[in-house]
Amino acid sequence: MPYPPAPRVAQQLRPNGSQAACDPCRARKVACDHARPSCSRCRSKNRGSECFYSANAARRVKNVSNGTVLPGPGPGPDTTLLPSPSDAQSAVAPSIVATASALSSSLPSQQHNSYRPSKRPRPNTSIGYNSAFDEARPELLFGTLHTNLYGHFSPTIQPEQDRRVIFAELPLPVRETCMAVLRALPGQRDAQMTYIDGDFQAKGWLHLAAHRIVRWLQAVLAEVPGRGEQETLERVAEVISTNTSRPLRGPFPDWESWLNCFVGANTRWESIGYLWTHMESISDILDALIPRKLVRSENCKSDQIAKYHVDSCIRLARQFTEESDLLAELYRRRSILVSMVDGESVIYVWASLGLPMWEAHGANVAYMVFLGLHAQENTSQYTPTAWSENNRRMAAGTFVFDKLGVMLTGRPPLISHRYYTAPLPLDLRDEDLIAGSTTLANAINSLDERGWNTEGGLYSATVVRARTMMALIRDEVIELTMSNGRNPSLEYLMDLKDRQYTLVSEFPVSLRYDPQDLEAPHVDIHGLYMKIITQLEHLQNLFFIDRLLIRCGYAIRDNLLETSLGLAVLALHLWIHKDQFAGAVVARSFEWIMLSYGAPAAGILCQEVLGAGEHSKDPNIGRATVIQQLSLLVGFFDWVRPSMPNAKLCANCKAIIQQVLDQCLNTSPEDALPTFPVWDLSDQPDFSFELMDTFDWLRAAEE
Repeated sequence: MPYPPAPRVAQQLRPNGSQAACDPCRARKVACDHARPSCSRCRSKNRGSECFYSANAARRVKNVSNGTVLPGPGPGPDTTLLPSPSDAQSAVAPSIVATASALSSSLPSQQHNSYRPSKRPRPNTSIGYNSAFDEARPELLFGTLHTNLYGHFSPTIQPEQDRRVIFAELPLPVRETCMAVLRALPGQRDAQMTYIDGDFQAKGWLHLAAHRIVRWLQAVLAEVPGRGEQETLERVAEVISTNTSRPLRGPFPDWESWLNCFVGANTRWESIGYLWTHMESISDILDALIPRKLVRSENCKSDQIAKYHVDSCIRLARQFTEESDLLAELYRRRSILVSMVDGESVIYVWASLGLPMWEAHGANVAYMVFLGLHAQENTSQYTPTAWSENNRRMAAGTFVFDKLGVMLTGRPPLISHRYYTAPLPLDLRDEDLIAGSTTLANAINSLDERGWNTEGGLYSATVVRARTMMALIRDEVIELTMSNGRNPSLEYLMDLKDRQYTLVSEFPVSLRYDPQDLEAPHVDIHGLYMKIITQLEHLQNLFFIDRLLIRCGYAIRDNLLETSLGLAVLALHLWIHKDQFAGAVVARSFEWIMLSYGAPAAGILCQEVLGAGEHSKDPNIGRATVIQQLSLLVGFFDWVRPSMPNAKLCANCKAIIQQVLDQCLNTSPEDALPTFPVWDLSDQPDFSFELMDTFDWLRAAEE
């Protein structure tokens, strides 16, 4: 809502004669525009009621109405500057605000204790030489200034959001890129995507946004009598470029105000990039299973085309703007797309040829940190909206993906749990986030004190929350593994293990794995798939902790063999029942599931059947059971075609397991060698992350 003009009130002056900043801006050491009753920065953060001007209260103040100097008031806040009740009204239903406030106030103590280290208070102050300059910068750079919604200063002569992009004045490479992107859209000359007509049902903001973007593009790109294709494309490119030149930062009070900033007549280049990732089912792991109305055209034969156009859209967005929440999410989706397109170079030859993936993920993390989305504040007055929840999910997804990269490349994480303080997204349905205020308020009311839904639903947010919680524990394990000379105590490692078990026990029923689900005749396949993936990540955390226990000399306390067998059984279940888990999205996951979970477990199982290894023995696990799982793993690795990504790594794993099986089946347990034999192998599977490299005994035997 527009804010009324500030009343002409007495303004406090600092000793140097300049106006005093409000308390929140002064605490953060950031620029304040001194607006009354609340400054623009506080209003943009929905903290207008907390904006006080109590600094230097005892000093002289200047009456702006007549210029006279008045004695300062006594100690305490200046009540004449408090915002009126009308200024503090929110655009969101009061019931939502009240419910969200009660929920947020109870979350911090419950939300983090069981799965992440104690969080140190994060100061809101800036340190260094720039903080003093930032406060004085407006007075130094400009005479007359105004502030926009996001707290950035710009001259009143020509605000950034009022500028219009003239297409003919753009550099030639930029114009050519615009034309190439537009010509690949549905219905155009070089169309690479097709939108299926028919009834539309919004399954979340992304599906609704894609629908509105495509419909607007179809309308404005339609043939107009007397206007050629080139002129039409140039006019549309000019509109989209002008839209993109406006910064896209929140807060947005409701989903419509947020969505309308990048769909329809406000379509941006980031919006076009979203269409490509939406077509390729690049979103979150659960939403990717939902069928799309936007599909590849007959001309589009490769996902390389989608990658090319997403890259083009990001370059165009960066050409016209620096700050865009939408661009941050597009960066995240691009990193996932690159990992799929360049799977061979990313996963197999991790150490040398994984540069495309490394660059894509690095750009994702860098832009997220640039916008500060890794350190969002969780205030007691937080009101969930589609915009705010999407930002939380975006940060969480980036953090989870960062840990996957560590396991696959062995490189240090780009963002640590010590600096990641973004709150978890709430367990809300996507449909509720784009519904009315009453529906959203009811959904918030149904959450428990930890932020989980109590209706038994399995939503995208449910999976994101669970994976982020486990990734926070995994990041502690990564820190222990990759740090220099740090040897954790037995108590710390066992505490990590207890926290992992406690964490999973608190998951909602819709996400909690039950072995009986595998044999249920009428089970929701998508739900079962999510349960299996969640259980695999849980077992992987336990697998890493057990490996650390052995490495640190606490082998008597590990359950590595049992955990490895569980990883192999679950990973193989997806492949054995691949007809049941039909769909291209699930099918393309078989390889990374087996390489991330099955292959490391196979290394431990190979050691077990050879009668070697440092792990604790389990009398309840028979030799025949281990051999059976290893035989099935051979079947999977043999199923991988030579043309598929990571085929060479799968072939190496297959060769190792086959020789191990030959060795153990041709030798009785009584005659088993106490040490590993020397293997005649030209190539060996080499996992860069130490805790994943369970085939290191091959190299030890050669030495």
